[in-house]
Amino acid sequence: MSIDFSGTIRHHRKKLDRLRYALSQRWELTVDDVSVDIAGTDLLHLVNTKYNFRNELPLGEVLVSDIEPTDIFWDVGADVGVYTCLGASIASQTFAFEPAPLRRIQTEKNVVINDLDAEVFEIGFGDGDVWEVEGTEFPTEIADEFQREREIPKPTVMKMDIEGGEYAALEGMTDVLEDLRILYVEIHPEMLAERGHDAAALRRHLETLGFAVEELVEHKPQQIVRCTR
Repeated sequence: MSIDFSGTIRHHRKKLDRLRYALSQRWELTVDDVSVDIAGTDLLHLVNTKYNFRNELPLGEVLVSDIEPTDIFWDVGADVGVYTCLGASIASQTFAFEPAPLRRIQTEKNVVINDLDAEVFEIGFGDGDVWEVEGTEFPTEIADEFQREREIPKPTVMKMDIEGGEYAALEGMTDVLEDLRILYVEIHPEMLAERGHDAAALRRHLETLGFAVEELVEHKPQQIVRCTR
């Protein structure tokens, strides 16, 4: 007796085709008048990126509203470049910094996908020590020294999301922050505590740098603040 598996095979082929289609999808993101296409390192990462952005939507809206065509934008902790692409759609120059190799590569790909101009560096800013994030170790560089060596323009607008490294990175940015008028920081209290700091101390440090600090988003335990001067 022969068994006909053709129907089962067609069924699974259709499922595979749908899976391939899903894996190839890009996220069409529109914030006000700015539209960009974003791809993740894989489908799961893209889903997480979309979910995280929904929680951070006020940051996306304010960033697009704040950046002027004359601004120089630094995206510190770029992940796959969502904010890199939003900023590069408006600012005169954009620079992205991401220490994780796969995410740095994806940031570059997303810049190309959107036909934007942004320079992407595989680097993390901190105090010069080796840090561990999500089980991966990477060396950090002091931002002031990196900026002088590479001779890249100092930012006028900066977004920072570096998973507990905020305080240490800012301590190494005395010169880099010289022309900065707006700074967005995602504060990670638990990760800050692992490095001997806390959210209140970070806010005080920002105020000593001359910034007025306002809270944009709180999705506990993280907070996103907008700092202006």
